[in-house]
Amino acid sequence: MCKIYSLWKVVFFSLFLFVVVQLALAQDIPASPEEPQRPAVVAFVNVNVVPMDRERILPQQTVIVRADRISEIGPVDTTDIPEGALRIDGRDKYLMPGLVDMHVHQNYEYQLTLFIANGVTTIRNMWGMEYHLRLREQIKKGKLIGPTIYTTGPLIDGNPPVWPGSTVVETSERATQVVAEHKKAGYDFIKVYDRLSLECYDAIIEAAAKHGMPVVGHVPTAVGLEHVLAAGQHSMEHLFGYSDFLQIEDSPPWQQIDETKIPHIVQTTREAGIWNCVTLVVLQKRLSSEEAEQERKLAHMKYVPPTQKLEWFEGRRFEDQNHSRKMRKRMTKALHDAGARILLGSDTPNPYVVPGIALHQELRNLVDAGLTPYEAIKAGTRNAAECLGVLNEFGTVTVGLRADLLLVEDNPLVDVGNAARRAGVMLRGRWFPQSELQAMLDALAIKHATEENSDGVMLHGRWYPRSVLEPMVDWYKERMDAQNESQKEELVEAVLSSDRIFLAGNGPVARSVAMKLMQPGLQVYVAGDATTPAIGKGDLLMATSRFGESTTTFNIASAAKSSGAGVVLLTQLPPFFESRIRDISDLVFVLGPDFDEAAGLFVDELVTLITEKRRKN
Repeated sequence: MCKIYSLWKVVFFSLFLFVVVQLALAQDIPASPEEPQRPAVVAFVNVNVVPMDRERILPQQTVIVRADRISEIGPVDTTDIPEGALRIDGRDKYLMPGLVDMHVHQNYEYQLTLFIANGVTTIRNMWGMEYHLRLREQIKKGKLIGPTIYTTGPLIDGNPPVWPGSTVVETSERATQVVAEHKKAGYDFIKVYDRLSLECYDAIIEAAAKHGMPVVGHVPTAVGLEHVLAAGQHSMEHLFGYSDFLQIEDSPPWQQIDETKIPHIVQTTREAGIWNCVTLVVLQKRLSSEEAEQERKLAHMKYVPPTQKLEWFEGRRFEDQNHSRKMRKRMTKALHDAGARILLGSDTPNPYVVPGIALHQELRNLVDAGLTPYEAIKAGTRNAAECLGVLNEFGTVTVGLRADLLLVEDNPLVDVGNAARRAGVMLRGRWFPQSELQAMLDALAIKHATEENSDGVMLHGRWYPRSVLEPMVDWYKERMDAQNESQKEELVEAVLSSDRIFLAGNGPVARSVAMKLMQPGLQVYVAGDATTPAIGKGDLLMATSRFGESTTTFNIASAAKSSGAGVVLLTQLPPFFESRIRDISDLVFVLGPDFDEAAGLFVDELVTLITEKRRKN
């Protein structure tokens, strides 16, 4: 088994532990101390309970939590609080179930913090890989703080697939085999995509039923909405199938539709019992240049890594989407009024769809579409649990269920925006007061501000200049260097023994790192994307320059293995790429999804050490 090191994890946690505490002491920012001994019992005292089993409030209750379960709910005057319990004052506050985001792409650890800090205690990941199975176990065992994860396997698509990295199936036999593989691996759902043939789609539906795996995802073009409804697909995403079904021939999606078809298709949807995760917010965030400019100024953007913001800022641009947004809300209301089942989801981290925060925006979208606050919240609590088949686990505030809870300052059934006015979050029985959640967010803001070389960061209405942050940044760099010294030595020895490095990453970053690594005369094999130009002749051997090509599935492990390199470096790639290279090299170093200043310094030092070693030898 190869050795895998992750610089970015060391950087984040070193910065988190030091910076937050120091700023708390020096600048009156709430600190997040080391995790105390968790109390065996927690009591929410004199709280208004929003059980979400039906539209009602239970006033002045005491809710007892033991370990990770709700053990008792009763009137404050008659419910005894066990000796030694942690008491949480619930006076004038409301206790509701934690929220579920039913459509996310969990690729970066910063997302976990934003989910929890915004009361999202469960997520449904919609493009799964081995990384997500490992992440799910790490969270379950308490090694990472994050929401409970349910995940599909890799996308199953036809040839050519829409996205590289999808599992391509072209025969019913292969489709049946892939479903069995996903079941064996431990995924929760099968996800189907746009370019599947009708034959392969039907084979997937049949095989998934035999394995007890719900099928979720898009409506393949060759299959069509009515066939998907008849086939019993478990959930559909983004209302894409409806736009294709309703639109007048040759018109853009949602621009010109045949409204006479709406009553029939919503009734058919209700009778099919299929769930719709409408993700109105993802289209809402397809912004014009002017809208994007305003979005960048919002306070919560400081929690997004600079590399991701750069991608959002310089990526796709959209013209006015107002008509499409209105039509999608109208379709959501039509489905709801017909009794069809609606789910809450965001499709984060699409451009400007910020994890956690976007889910509260989606709650508002559902209310704007015509649902009541109760119905909107139900889409992300009880409905989500029912769709996942775990109503006996969470989704309501009920004795015996898992203690995933959200304590808010005012009644969310009156104003859905109150679900964002947090006093704290309980995650599987662990209590996070708002001060601790804010400290976690502050750590993200500071980390990202230093990465993008900004002049400072605004926290709690107070400006912290870079001069205040720089000593802390220097400290964590020194700490990082000390912790990684032995790893650097291993890297140097491995590089010198083979003279070859395999480098995979975002095009411009891969180019920059490759040029540095070539300075001591190393052979560098690069797997970049379509933006990676040739760097030079002879020294640089391009493994591929078509990272985004859709005609074949990109196989990073195969390319790395064929290079014969002794060291594999991953730069600015999602962590799930680790799973593709675990067994093909003696040494793998993950510089992280965010290629920050510290990672750049590490590469510079690696080059210096290699040069010095060669000179001595």
